[in-house]
Amino acid sequence: MNSHFFQILKSPKRSKKTRIIEGPSIVFESRISELEAQLTQARIDLKNAHDENDSYKRKINDGTILESVGYETYKKQIDNLQR
Repeated sequence: MNSHFFQILKSPKRSKKTRIIEGPSIVFESRISELEAQLTQARIDLKNAHDENDSYKRKINDGTILESVGYETYKKQIDNLQR
């Protein structure tokens, strides 16, 4: 009797799980494309942030950053970019 009881409890979960993964493939393909585009944009943004960070580091090492704007402002920007 207990095994029958457990089968009844498991049965709705399986059908619910099946319903979740069913659907038109175009919906899934569209969502995958959207996520891929977001990932690509995030990679571009990350690369740009790294490039900007490297630029600031070079300016700090050269001392040119101190001539144009306050050191603390750039230091905060660099710290923010590294997060």
